[in-house]
Amino acid sequence: MYKVLVADDEKWIRKGIAKKTVSSGLAIEEVFEASDGQEAYELAAKVRPDIILTDIKMPYLNGLEFIEKIRELLPTVKVIVTSGYADFEYARCALQLKVFKYILKTVDDDLLKKTLKEAIKEIEEEKKKSREFDELKVKLMERTALLQKSFISQLLNGKISDQDYILRKAKNLEMPLEIHSYMNVMVLQLKGNSTGFSYNYLISQIYKFTENTNYTCYICENQQGYKELNMLLLSSGADHLGKTKISLLSKELLKNFPDSIAFIGISKTVKGYTQVNKAYIQAIDALKNKSLIKNKNLQFIYFEDIHASNAYSTCFTSEDERTLIYSIESGNYADIKKRITMVFKNINTNMQITTKTLTKLYYEIVLLLENLLNKYNLTVSQVLGEDFISLLNTPKEFSPEQLNNLLTLFALKVSEHLSSAKRENAKTLLVTIKKYIDNNYFEDLTLDTISQKFYISKTYFSQLFKKETGKTFINYLTMLRMKHAKQLFKNNNLKVHEVARIVGYSDPLYFGQVFKKHFGFLPSEYASTLAPKHSGQGRKIGG
Repeated sequence: MYKVLVADDEKWIRKGIAKKTVSSGLAIEEVFEASDGQEAYELAAKVRPDIILTDIKMPYLNGLEFIEKIRELLPTVKVIVTSGYADFEYARCALQLKVFKYILKTVDDDLLKKTLKEAIKEIEEEKKKSREFDELKVKLMERTALLQKSFISQLLNGKISDQDYILRKAKNLEMPLEIHSYMNVMVLQLKGNSTGFSYNYLISQIYKFTENTNYTCYICENQQGYKELNMLLLSSGADHLGKTKISLLSKELLKNFPDSIAFIGISKTVKGYTQVNKAYIQAIDALKNKSLIKNKNLQFIYFEDIHASNAYSTCFTSEDERTLIYSIESGNYADIKKRITMVFKNINTNMQITTKTLTKLYYEIVLLLENLLNKYNLTVSQVLGEDFISLLNTPKEFSPEQLNNLLTLFALKVSEHLSSAKRENAKTLLVTIKKYIDNNYFEDLTLDTISQKFYISKTYFSQLFKKETGKTFINYLTMLRMKHAKQLFKNNNLKVHEVARIVGYSDPLYFGQVFKKHFGFLPSEYASTLAPKHSGQGRKIGG
């Protein structure tokens, strides 16, 4: 429903227009009246009408002065001038003030209704476009947030290290990262029963706490058999975060866990983005040694504290864990043997071999493999059978070589089972991957990210995808992005760099090159053909 204001100093004309407006049968909620320009302005400021019908000649403020003044207050209001003067100068001035229509008195009933109907239609179209733009803006923000999470995840996991690329990517994602910033990584891990716990609430609390501080926090979730939140903290400029600020943040976060179901591992402060992966490994290693926390009222532990402890053991690091999992899931049998052998070699080289050290290592790798099977809803008995159940028990008498062989046998059987299951379900897997690509084409998708997410080798994925779809992965992804880009240009008034970001390109120039190669013309050329033409015919490009 819409509000209309009628401004005219001649009462009988004003009342007549108001009456005709009320009886027009249009979606008009209320009609207000004003007898001069000043009264009209004050009333408009109060009731905020959608449509104004105003005379030109009025006391105090004439119609043109009123329109000029109201434009500042209500820039989108539709103004219809109803004047008894067919003077060109009046009409020219009114058009300069962007009035909707200029009609002469005495106002014909049909003409008034038609003009009001056209004004309402234009208002509704503008509202629709505004809603669509707001929705696109929200989607753009959501996708930017997803891309930021993906970027942070890549930094944490050491998948990108080129400094120029990192800085360029951060700039395109509007992330205020500086090359000399000090950084810390915190990993929050839940323990016990966390059913019904709201991660969204916790993340909102973290952002709320950090928004008024001198450091920025980026969060990405991780699910690998347990719930984790990975947090990258960046200081503003060259300000060192320090233990005091990190401890304060940790205590604030842990207030959200009244039943003590969470621990936080904290890295040392590092400088420069190439050190982020190192800091992430430190935070995870700190978590793995949370039993060293002496003050039971605290639930966070610093890497530097456990590093200084004699009880700390580096025989099986988080990097060892990550690479071994990847080797098993990708079915690289030679690499599995190599990874496990290297762990035992490091013990021989860097540590005093004790029963306690070997037992700890044995159970860490066994637990890793059990968690890996759980992730696929599998059990040890399902995969290994009765002949291998004994692997879950540490042998009474053992040597490093014996444990190496047992764990290697265990890992190879797990890898073989996973590889077999994947071969049997290759087509089903491809459907899942293709659906994932269709729904996430705007993310930073590569052969590496896809193969790691779905635990298949890049070569196998490339061959399978080409065989089933007839296209390479890159060609399919590009085709998908270009299809959505063209649709965005067609249905929305967006700039080239906005469309580029929405469909997954952080570099607008590169996006333009791909677009031209795909369609034969630049995105700016295509967008210009879709813009409304004031005169003449525009050149038609594409289909």
